[in-house]
Parts: sequence; C-alpha cells; structure tokens
Amino acid sequence: MAGMALLVVGLLAVPAWQVTRLAGKPTAYRQIQAWLDANLEPGDVAIVDRWYEPWNEMALYAPSNVTVSFTIPDEPYDQYLANDWRGVTRGVIERNGAQAFIRLTRNHEGRMGLWTWPETWFRQRAVVTNEAGVWLRDTGFAPMEEFYTANSRIETEIFYNTHADIAERARAAGQSTVRFFGRGWQVVKPWQQGDFRDYRVVAGGSVAEMELWNLQPEPIRAWLDVAGAASGAPQVVQVGASPALTFASGQLERKSLEIELPPGVSMIPWQNRSGGGALLVQEVRIEAQPQP
Repeated sequence: MAGMALLVVGLLAVPAWQVTRLAGKPTAYRQIQAWLDANLEPGDVAIVDRWYEPWNEMALYAPSNVTVSFTIPDEPYDQYLANDWRGVTRGVIERNGAQAFIRLTRNHEGRMGLWTWPETWFRQRAVVTNEAGVWLRDTGFAPMEEFYTANSRIETEIFYNTHADIAERARAAGQSTVRFFGRGWQVVKPWQQGDFRDYRVVAGGSVAEMELWNLQPEPIRAWLDVAGAASGAPQVVQVGASPALTFASGQLERKSLEIELPPGVSMIPWQNRSGGGALLVQEVRIEAQPQP
C-alpha cells in the first residue's frame, strides 16, 4: 500500500507542477500583453475577435504601448450576421484602423466556418502559447473543461503587419503616402453611446506623434485633413511647424493644413497647447498635392 501511494504521488507530481506553471486558465493574458508591447509599434491597434475582451479581461492586462480594441459586437449570432461583423472588421483593417488581429475565440466558427481572411491580409503570424496548458491538455490533466474546448485560448494566434508591410502594400496600390498614429495617443471608443468608432485622443498639455511615410523618391507637399472635436474646452493644437489649429468645444470640425514630407519616414509631433480638456480625432486623411 505504501508503495502504491508513493507511485500515485509520483505520477501526480508532474501534473501538479505544471498547474503551478500555468500562464492562464486557460488564456495567457500576461503573455499576450507582453507580446503586443514587444512586437507592435507604439500607437498600434490590435483587434480581438470577441468584443467583451477589450473592456473586461484585456482591460486588466492592457499593453502599455498598444491598444486592444474591437469593431462591433459579435454576439449574439443574429447580430453578428446582420451587422456583417466580418465585413466591418475587414474594412477597418484595410483602412489601416488596426495593424493586428487576435484570434482568441473563433466565435461562430461552427455555423459559418473559420474566418480565414486574416491569413490572406496579414504578412506576419505569431502564436502565444500557454505551454503548461498545452501539456495538461494533451495529457488529460487539465483542471478545466475549457482547456479542451477552447484551444485558441491556450495557443492564441496573432496576425499582424509591420509598418513597412503596410507601406509596401500602399506603394503597390499606387498611394503616395501612409500615416500611423504613434506614441502619445490614447484610443477612446464611446460604444456605450452607440458609437463604435475609435477616436484618437491627445490631451491638453501633452504631445503625441504621427508617423508619416512619403512613398515617393522625392519630397512632396501634402494636405492633412483632420476631423476632430474638442472636449472640455476649446483645443489649440500645433502639428509640426504648421500654424496651430483651433477646435471649438463640443462640435466636430474639419481642419486642413499643408505639410512638406521628405522621402521616407517622418515623425510629426502634435502638440496640444490647451490647458485642459482633450482633442478627439475621428479621422486624419493625407493627400499628396499634384506635382507642378
């Protein structure tokens, strides 16, 4: 009997040790957080395939430099279908509203099949693995049923494009410029008010960066068309060396400014000179002026 007891203890020692090593039960949120901060650029957005995640679980493990967001609700299934979640999400990514996609839940795969478009759009793929969770699943010692039924939570795929990947695609499509929100921007989605758009925010007294790519071999002049709204107080924002733009409080306005871009990448500061409040930027378009 003593020998049998020792044998049982020995057999369970490794599973017990693996349980202590679990990076998540089953989702390895800390590992996902660390991967996003290490591999994406400051200011990038990663869309997750379950709309509850960014303002619940992922809010507890929010990256420092990257925003985890969603597009529109993906549950229940009827709403997912009626609002064309896949089409809306694809459109946001194609317009450079997000640079990564996290396949975490594979929602509605049983009814519609796996959404494989990310494999065709993104050039890079990584897998964040809860290694102890994989071992427990494969050996049958996992402590929860979800380890067996939600494999994408213990081996989470992240599809992404680098800025160079996006610039290369834009150049191939005949575009002259491409822009990215960089360090210093916050992202706000007022979905509780029924607005599912992402607004980039630069607070009063702070500076945020915008990364502008001139894809041409020579310098160009371009127009920046900014749609923004001041919150809390009128906002005075200076973009690079251009004259400051003033946005009235509480209303969406469009402002334009001219900027010169050398070939390659330029980091343009947005300095909010206001004492309080914030500027919420709904959209920034950049259009190269025709050569004389």
